[in-house]
Amino acid sequence: MFLNSNSKFLQPDLDIQHTNIADEGYLSQLSPYMLDGSFGVDRIRITFLMDPNSVTQPIFLSNIWGSRSSKVRGTVKLPGQPDIYMHWPDNGDQFMTLEFNPSNFSRIDQFEICPPVLLLHYVEMVIREVLLLGEPGSRPIFMSHQPHDVLGPWPSNWTSHIKVHGLHLARDLNISDPRFSLEQLRQTKPQRMSCVTLYVNAKDGDIETVTHPASKTTARHMIYNKSKERKKAIASKKRNKAVFLPVPDGTYRYEVQMPARSLKDRHIFTLDALTPERLEKMVLNFWAASNYSTPLVWEGQIPSDLSVKLSDLESAQVIQYLSNIRLGVTMNYSKDEIAKIEEVIAQLGLSGKKNKNTVPASYGNLDFAAGELLSDPP
Repeated sequence: MFLNSNSKFLQPDLDIQHTNIADEGYLSQLSPYMLDGSFGVDRIRITFLMDPNSVTQPIFLSNIWGSRSSKVRGTVKLPGQPDIYMHWPDNGDQFMTLEFNPSNFSRIDQFEICPPVLLLHYVEMVIREVLLLGEPGSRPIFMSHQPHDVLGPWPSNWTSHIKVHGLHLARDLNISDPRFSLEQLRQTKPQRMSCVTLYVNAKDGDIETVTHPASKTTARHMIYNKSKERKKAIASKKRNKAVFLPVPDGTYRYEVQMPARSLKDRHIFTLDALTPERLEKMVLNFWAASNYSTPLVWEGQIPSDLSVKLSDLESAQVIQYLSNIRLGVTMNYSKDEIAKIEEVIAQLGLSGKKNKNTVPASYGNLDFAAGELLSDPP
């Protein structure tokens, strides 16, 4: 079926066939998180060449931003759809840049994060929506060999004409263990990174995001409390919000943000390189480099263990003593009192020696494939 300039852009039979989304055998070979909306693409920046014979740039831009506007970049407000960013410089160049979150569109179809197998579907949908809004007869350069009024279907290799200049991948982790907090990752540095950046809620002092400084050419890792972030977004009074439904409590999101240079270093230049298998391999490598799967230590483990064998007063005394030893704080205990406390500490398998490690054992770690916190066996 061919579409002309008087046709609707979006039709049911326009689903992208070469993504294998209808191939049950192919889908069954993928990990469940590749299909269910718990992992995928959370932002993408693309550039493509327009067919100059199908569009007049001033008319296109005036339809997007108003006849009196001289803008060449800004937010495109798609009717009934989430906003996106567009840039089309007025320099005779026919390259158009679009940046958007595919998850804002997949969420309408009940996918919290845009699944890798549906990425091309949503990219094509957004391109078509923008072109329809700007000038109904406009089309990308890869359609220039067709008669002037033919808008589709697009050729099977259209993705090789779409350049990719930025990509965010995200994975949701559902954590129900009450012992977990982002505080436990405050000293966790990804590989090759020199320090950690923490974003702290000014009201309650809780750490809401763990990340690190990164240049414009370096990939950035982060893990944050998605439940809290979504509640804030829903409560926001911003117009054209892209989110309206909460995510379950205990949802944390790992995200890696790749600028153009980072993609280039991985030999990713065009959209056709972003196959589901390639995206999965990339994110697993990034997850390993993030070190966010490091064994977790619960700050309350020692007090919890002590409370089983000691009274609250005795537990407090032991905890204070261990803390003073670690910090080098002078104490006014007599030798007999110190001996008694040391005896209790030894019975509990702890150490009062300053050079000994009194950090409790790990209780588990974050697991990418499982999408949750896996507890260590007792």
